[in-house]
Amino acid sequence: MSQSLGSRRHWFVLVCGAFLCAGCGTKGVKVEGKIVKDGQAYTVPQGESLSLSFNGKGPNGEDRTYPATVTGSDGTFVANGVEGKGVPPGKYQVQLNRTVTGSDPASLAKMATINREFTHINGKEVEFTTEPVQKITIDIAKGTISK
Repeated sequence: MSQSLGSRRHWFVLVCGAFLCAGCGTKGVKVEGKIVKDGQAYTVPQGESLSLSFNGKGPNGEDRTYPATVTGSDGTFVANGVEGKGVPPGKYQVQLNRTVTGSDPASLAKMATINREFTHINGKEVEFTTEPVQKITIDIAKGTISK
């Protein structure tokens, strides 16, 4: 009887270990880089903000958006993924968007035109591999994404 109890414990430990490691398989990657325009750091005017996201599929195939934190003063960004666990390797579409903080008529009118410069880059695809850190440069003037 003690032998079957020991055997059961052994299997229980193995099964628990398998469940714990099931989420450990594919690690996410940290995506960092710079947004440039004609080779120069892309900056936004005071009173505006810039957002960047990578749109693709989550680990279970669901549509997922992974936002990046953009430093508006020098165009650098970092995307750490959900809860800092990284962005899953795969293909993503880039989405850039500038917003104006004011709600006055002039600011609202400006909103209609300020994102036109991103038409060459929005929707472009980038692929992240399993390397722990992925460094990319997004050139909005050329409409390119390079590693």
